[in-house]
Amino acid sequence: MVMLDRTDATTDVQLQRLRDLRKQEDLMRMQGYIVLTVTTHELIHQARDVVARINSALARAVA
Repeated sequence: MVMLDRTDATTDVQLQRLRDLRKQEDLMRMQGYIVLTVTTHELIHQARDVVARINSALARAVA
């Protein structure tokens, strides 16, 4: 699952979105999902690092 966040909101709205996102991530973790937070910049400019993080998280999950 991919969730994109927009940065054109006010600071208060951004903080509330961040709180909501963290709550959603916590719920997903409790259900057994692996949750990784990656910025758009990382996806575009550091794709290999992102793939390495994904592989590492998957390896930890099956260990």
